[in-house]
Amino acid sequence: MKKKNDIWILCVFLLIVFALWVYTWLSLKGVNQEERGIFGDMFGGANALFSGMAFAGILYTIYLQRKDLAIQHDNLVLQQEAQKTQLEDLRIQSEALKKSAFQLEKQQQLMDYQVAQETVITLISIKEKYVEGFCVPVIVPETGEEEKRYGKAALSVMYQANNRNIDPNQYDMTPENSDFKRYYDIIFYILNFIHDSNLSKNQKKILADILNIQISDSELILICKNHDRSVEKLLLLQVYGFEERHEDIFKQKKVSRSHT
Repeated sequence: MKKKNDIWILCVFLLIVFALWVYTWLSLKGVNQEERGIFGDMFGGANALFSGMAFAGILYTIYLQRKDLAIQHDNLVLQQEAQKTQLEDLRIQSEALKKSAFQLEKQQQLMDYQVAQETVITLISIKEKYVEGFCVPVIVPETGEEEKRYGKAALSVMYQANNRNIDPNQYDMTPENSDFKRYYDIIFYILNFIHDSNLSKNQKKILADILNIQISDSELILICKNHDRSVEKLLLLQVYGFEERHEDIFKQKKVSRSHT
């Protein structure tokens, strides 16, 4: 709408100029050339004035254009500064999101560890119930009477009898024995659970150490002895330090024997 108005205004000015030219031409139609020259010279000063005014207008227009360009340049500078500020804000937000994501990841890892730790402790308590169910009769040398040993004491008696070759068939501690099979299964289930969990290497080692602490020397010797042919289970025992502890037990026994 504004563009059409500008066109109409331009047309009006052109018509006015054309009408003045026609009017001047009609007015001087009957005048001879000499008088026309004199009449034209009368407007020489006016022509110079209007030419000067036109030149001044051009200069003023150039000034306005330069001023407008300076304003545009300032606006561009302000826009660039605003963009830099926005980019800095975005960078700060990005850093904050990264920190938040890192904290959430750490919290999730801690929660995973706590859940895994509770699960391992629960499984260890189940393992202890299996151990408590072991019972063997023994003859007390001093009195000759028969007494019963329970739990880890029973395991120790069975291990010593088997280790000294005192009737090897008296106590079946192999995985084929149903009672011992459940016991061995829970031990390696715990190790597999730790190994397959989504935890760090250090966290897995801590959980394995908790299990290791709950296993007596007699238990560990029985576990390693009865699974030395299973590559997968032997690897688990090696990775989490059970095999190393097993070797240390035998080294200590050799040292104690050498002193006696």
